[in-house]
Amino acid sequence: MKHFLVLFASLCALCGQSMAAESKPNVLLIIADDQGYGDFGFNGNKLVKTPRLDRLAGESAVFRNFVVAAACSPTRAALWTGRDHLLTGVWGVPPRANLRDDEVRMPAFFKAGGYRTLHVGKLDCVKAGGGGPSDFGWEEWIGGGGYEHRDPMMFQTGNNRRGQGWTADIWTEETLKFIRAHRDAPWFASVAYIIPHMPWVCDEKYAAPFLAQGCSADLAACYGSIAHMDECIGWLLDGLRETGQERRTIVAFVSDNGQTGPETKNGTADGFVRSEDWDKRNVARLRGHKATVWENGIRVPFLVRWPGTIAPGERKQFGCAEDILPTLLDLAAIPDTTQKHLPFTGVSLRPALSNAAETFERPAALRMAIAGGGAPRSGLGGPGKRKFEDHHLALRGPRFKYHALSEGKAALYDLDADPGETTDVQAKFPDVAAKMARECRKRWDAVIASGRAFAPQAAASPAALKGATLEETFDRELSKDWLWGLGTWTAKGGILRGYESGPRRHGPVKMRRFPLRNGVVECEFRLEGKATFAGVIFNGSQERGHLVHVVMGKDQLRILAHPKKGETVELLKQPTKLTVGEWHCVKIELRGLQIIATVNDKTLTASNPCVAEEKLTFGLGGDSGGPEGEKAGALEFRKLKMGSKP
Repeated sequence: MKHFLVLFASLCALCGQSMAAESKPNVLLIIADDQGYGDFGFNGNKLVKTPRLDRLAGESAVFRNFVVAAACSPTRAALWTGRDHLLTGVWGVPPRANLRDDEVRMPAFFKAGGYRTLHVGKLDCVKAGGGGPSDFGWEEWIGGGGYEHRDPMMFQTGNNRRGQGWTADIWTEETLKFIRAHRDAPWFASVAYIIPHMPWVCDEKYAAPFLAQGCSADLAACYGSIAHMDECIGWLLDGLRETGQERRTIVAFVSDNGQTGPETKNGTADGFVRSEDWDKRNVARLRGHKATVWENGIRVPFLVRWPGTIAPGERKQFGCAEDILPTLLDLAAIPDTTQKHLPFTGVSLRPALSNAAETFERPAALRMAIAGGGAPRSGLGGPGKRKFEDHHLALRGPRFKYHALSEGKAALYDLDADPGETTDVQAKFPDVAAKMARECRKRWDAVIASGRAFAPQAAASPAALKGATLEETFDRELSKDWLWGLGTWTAKGGILRGYESGPRRHGPVKMRRFPLRNGVVECEFRLEGKATFAGVIFNGSQERGHLVHVVMGKDQLRILAHPKKGETVELLKQPTKLTVGEWHCVKIELRGLQIIATVNDKTLTASNPCVAEEKLTFGLGGDSGGPEGEKAGALEFRKLKMGSKP
């Protein structure tokens, strides 16, 4: 009898766990990169091929009056936190590293609610501030650096490795492994593809149909990559059905911003969309593009599918990126009180999902342009140095949209009648214009008063660091003090390795906090392949920018000073011979106005007032050989030591 009771209790416990898992819906969040409003078949593009997304749209609630931010990082900051991206500390792309540590990310809520959590793909605002995804709630994760569409460097839980094959296929298969492994437990998975972000690269089989229709090679590669991602999304949806999880899985899809902009004049398409291709992509004839706050920069479709629970069909209600977190928590019945978080500025869209005719109040969304007129040009300088009149801000409501343009100009558009933003209606709706102007200014003032935007996260003061030392072993994931970078970087086996990646055509650089005025920096470096130089740079605030720079080239050593932002002066140059593939030693001493750099057996000494300025961060980087990535070359650093002196 005793054994029977024990067995009965065990069976009850197992049944309870099974019922709990069954009652909690899984959540699959899919994020596209730079897929604009017109890049979908279901939105009227008759050229692009998105059959699986079109089918998903037919099975989903589709929000077309939905806005994100002007670029990837601000959107993802809002999406992961449920908050206005400016309040999270992220106003542009490089400032992704400024996402505040006290911002609770989406997976932390699901993890606390008993979910297994996974992130696959782009690590934007997932690996913010140098902290790993595991710090923010993702139990398992695997992602890439830059925009390597084939054979990507893969950073993942407990291991980094080089992938083999197309990146989209790898991300999809990793997600399917997770879905299959946890079919009996509730799970949350975020999948962030890097498609169709430039550079456009895809398998020829995906581009061929578009070439046959007369598309340019660029547009064929763009649409081919979208077709590839569409196929991958189909595999994910098939995986849910094949494992019996389709009806208990919420699938949400969104893009992070609008399309990359058109070339400004013929022949300047590098990094932009060619003029002859632009009209084919901008099928809705919306104004603007990625990085602007015109509709084509921030308007994207948002899809939510939950078979048997959410009725498919169009939702005309207004929503925005910061609504995604509170909406998913509401659908999954996870109270936000499981985490001590800052107040959401987003709202749950569940009323609209439950009833397409439901009306509810959704405050207007504040957005800021990061390119073109009114974009911030001077980086960090503290909130107090930002002027409302210097920026292009947009207050986007369900119907009306108010633009506070730079130089004190303004415009109001009725999006119901004029989604292309062609006719300013301030004169027709003066009361609306006045009310939205006041609200836009009020929201901006609140951002500035928060002290969270346009200012770096607090670091130890230079005074506190007098006599402080730093030693980096590079045998594990970089700490949060490694706050920003370009290119792909890995720390493993005692070596920090970096190489160029993505469309920026900028050599790799990795920045770290370590305030000092006087001190010593020592490390070893190695050039690989076509790499031409390594460098150590010291920066002031982002408002101030670069201060002094030591360049260790294959043929010469240089010391560069930056007396003011945007200005470079060569203080000293000396010929040398650095052998590629060998380790070289560098020691840099900072003494007031003087900088002394010793590379192997050569010493350079120079002076400049900017050397004596307060240095808040330093960076390692250089030229790794070009945009072909690791195949061209790489830079390696090891045995880094720093010491601050009074």
